[in-house]
Amino acid sequence: MQVLLHGGETRTSALFVAVTAALLGLIGVLTIFSVTQVADIMGGGSGYGGALRQAVWLGLAALSCWVVSQVDYHRIVDQSHLLLWLVWIGLIAVLLFGTRIYGAKRWLSFGPLTVQVSEFAKFAVILFAARHCLRAGPLMSTYRGGLIPGALWLGLTCALIGVEPDFGTALFTFALGFFLLHAGGIPFKQLLTVGALLLTPFILLMTTTFSHIADRMTTYLAGTTWQVERAKLAFGNGGLTGAGPGGGRAHLGFLPKIENDFVLAAIGEQYGYVGTMVIALLFLVILWHGLRISVGAPDKVGAVVAFGVTIMIVFQGFANMGVATGILPPKGISLPFISAGGSNLLMLGLSLGCLINVAKQGRGASQAAANATNQLEYNINPKES
Repeated sequence: MQVLLHGGETRTSALFVAVTAALLGLIGVLTIFSVTQVADIMGGGSGYGGALRQAVWLGLAALSCWVVSQVDYHRIVDQSHLLLWLVWIGLIAVLLFGTRIYGAKRWLSFGPLTVQVSEFAKFAVILFAARHCLRAGPLMSTYRGGLIPGALWLGLTCALIGVEPDFGTALFTFALGFFLLHAGGIPFKQLLTVGALLLTPFILLMTTTFSHIADRMTTYLAGTTWQVERAKLAFGNGGLTGAGPGGGRAHLGFLPKIENDFVLAAIGEQYGYVGTMVIALLFLVILWHGLRISVGAPDKVGAVVAFGVTIMIVFQGFANMGVATGILPPKGISLPFISAGGSNLLMLGLSLGCLINVAKQGRGASQAAANATNQLEYNINPKES
């Protein structure tokens, strides 16, 4: 663990993460411009519509990141139960009033604006897992104090996401919560046992209730997924150095909605193997420095928050790469900072703000962080304090 911190403070790592995220966001805007320009012009637009929307959302994400980075993460964690309740209410509202797109209700529409609540569920799970660890304290390793309450709120969140239906995001959120609860002190054997008891009936229910989920698994095992096959052709067409910005044919209707879940195929075709590897390396930079921040956090709450944000970003990034290259089954999961979409960008901005805030109070910080932790413990358990 000391190797992660050798040679620099957590503030330095925060700078690396922020710059890397900004670079990925810029790559996203440029890529979306190149793949949506023709379709936008053919639809009567200026050709800049897709890139402009992404740039606006990226700016809002940067603003939210800055605002959250100025708020002590202890206060944010303290109020995370309110965010989790809002997410639950939002997910129920999606089931009742949501907009159906591509056969699933995953969005709430407010005029021209659509919000994907399940994206914010990931952020809520990270914060509430940290709060749960703090509240449970030494009882975190027990069934009654740590495992059962954790399994209940995490299971409910994932179930509400799953029945949209959004099977992949539900599994991703469950895995995220699983690792965070383990990092917070719940023994792995306990989590594995309860996880199997929860996941087995959930997977059986989802695959038998929603035929498209079983169909995706069948086509994946048979190696006949249409989108993935076309994405592979795009990667092959890019070769080592690519066809250049705007080059190739994947964005000309060959791979529909390429700016979303298969945006990596556009990067692979236009910038080749080199461009794809650059994206992978940028996510590894976030992984390294995010773990540095987690290890150098002033307390367990900060460590869990930093660890959660880091693995959420990096795991989602490599999961998207796995889907685009055919390694993983097809699933609508975006490439962080690059794929088109406002909800994911805004959630990432909020998450990065928390990560930066942990880094600001990390190694070399003043005693203020410890005082804030003591105050939070008093707010939660005044009688015990």
